[in-house]
This record gives sequence, structure tokens and C-alpha cells, in this order.
Amino acid sequence: MAANPKMAPMTAKAPSASTIVLFLICLMYGITYIDRNNVSTVAPSFERDLHLTNMQIGLVYAAFAYPCLIFQILLVAWLIVAVT
Repeated sequence: MAANPKMAPMTAKAPSASTIVLFLICLMYGITYIDRNNVSTVAPSFERDLHLTNMQIGLVYAAFAYPCLIFQILLVAWLIVAVT
């Protein structure tokens, strides 16, 4: 069968830079959300196994929260500079 010459070929349009940035930011926040929830879910288990105090459990939470915060700020700043 011959192709219909009146029909234009379909081409895929690449996503814009702002769409990619939005996707990466949403992905980053989704991963950190899952990470924080996993730590808080298993905290009673490793608190009991490792005989940790409430202060030490707070430090475990902070050990996951502060690097995520720092990298989120750095990544968003880098993405803003890269897009503009």
C-alpha cells in the first residue's frame, strides 16, 4: 500500500526544559518522601535492636533529613541556573 501523500508525518516533540525541570523536582521530592517514610517506619525496629535512645533516633532522622535538604536546595539552584 502506498502512503497517503496528504498526511504529514508524525514527529515526536521533545519536552521543554521547564517540563524536564518540573519532572526532576517532583521525582526528587518523591524519592525523599519515600526515604523519610521508610526510616520512620523501621525506626521502632532498629531502635529496639540497637538499644538507641530517643535522642539518638532523632539524630538518625536528622542524618537523613539535612543532607536531603542541602541537596534539594543545591539541585534546584543548579536547575534554575541551567534552565535560564
